[in-house]
Amino acid sequence: MERRHIGIDLHRNNFPCCVRLENGRNYLSTWKLEALPQFVKKLRPSDEVAVEVTGNTRLFYEAVAPRVVAVDPHQFRVISHSVKKTDPNDARNLALYLSKGLLPEVRMKEKTQAQIASLTQTRDTLVKLRTALKNKGNHILSAHGINLEKEALSSEKKLGEVLAMRFDPMVRIELRVIVDQIRSWNESIAELEKTITAEGQKLPGHKNLTSIKGIGPRTGSILLSVIGNIHDFPAEGKLAAYFGIVPRVSNSNETERSGRITKRGSKLGRTALVQCALIAQRYSPYRKKFYEKTKAKLLGQRMTGGGSVLVDSRSRLRMTHGFELHCNISILPNNLEINWDRGNSWHKEQSTSGVCSDDPNIRPQPPSVGFDTYVGTGIGRYNGQSGYTAEWTFKDAGEPGTSDTATYRIYETANPIHVVLNVTVPKNLEHGNH
Repeated sequence: MERRHIGIDLHRNNFPCCVRLENGRNYLSTWKLEALPQFVKKLRPSDEVAVEVTGNTRLFYEAVAPRVVAVDPHQFRVISHSVKKTDPNDARNLALYLSKGLLPEVRMKEKTQAQIASLTQTRDTLVKLRTALKNKGNHILSAHGINLEKEALSSEKKLGEVLAMRFDPMVRIELRVIVDQIRSWNESIAELEKTITAEGQKLPGHKNLTSIKGIGPRTGSILLSVIGNIHDFPAEGKLAAYFGIVPRVSNSNETERSGRITKRGSKLGRTALVQCALIAQRYSPYRKKFYEKTKAKLLGQRMTGGGSVLVDSRSRLRMTHGFELHCNISILPNNLEINWDRGNSWHKEQSTSGVCSDDPNIRPQPPSVGFDTYVGTGIGRYNGQSGYTAEWTFKDAGEPGTSDTATYRIYETANPIHVVLNVTVPKNLEHGNH
């Protein structure tokens, strides 16, 4: 029987179809989605089907499997970068490259794993939204001279205390809405976490995974939902690459360079692994020793650079900075100078804290050292007068530097309400590099 290769450009209510024969002839048609059972009946045992990944791909996949190949259009650049972006042409290209065996296939997870993965993604979205509201609440309170601990608004008791504080009517309304929303999301997140934990315990391998120190029931469920079928990975290196925790490698002629981790693949899974590692090192002397050794090596490193950012396009307020800062503040030199608004300046005299970390959202090119973010505080001179504290965050997103960001906050040490500079929203460098 003649083998046919079929390309499907799937949409919400229909799917253009291209049937490609072995002699190269193409036959185009369009089917309504409700006619999917009739389409499946017309398929032959030898047919191979390729379909773009969309929101309803699983519906199509489960009806046609195991003869279907799911394709990510963002990886299949013949479609994503095509100058002739039409549904029939996309279906035709899918059929053509399927016949050549050149399609980048996407793994389709088992139904329960996919549903748990969807729950974890929803939870992750809600957690980020909740964090954004907590930050907003802290900023409002800070503007009124009330400085809470960073995670204070995670406490129901503290949320109640905030509502009991006296503010202007509009501020009180805003805070009440923020607190009500945080409480609502707390309940929703707790419900999702309970379901993720309960359903994840039914997955194969959950008991073995949670026997590893640092991996709890919920995190084990998240990791298994990210991994899917473990047999899709022929070696442990493949699984590590899927999580994006393998180093970048650049080999040319006799030169070999290994950089920071790739950060490709599942960001959610990678974040869960990092959290597990941090927990594990607390309770294992061996892991603690390894962690401290690696951390000590990192603290000997430094971030240098400088640049300028446009704070306000309307007033054309521009800020410039230059620095050389060590992760370990006891290692000298540690210099920082910030200038802004036609003559204002702050010069660091003493570092009070410095933390180097790796932001999983940043993928600098070329590969750099093991960190890309420097968060620090220090005391210095504002316009020649001592006694002013600065808080800053510098991020290095690689070359050419236009994606590097900076935030600053400078205030009188003895009177924190007296803020002379407050740029807490990250600003991209227009000139310079970190």
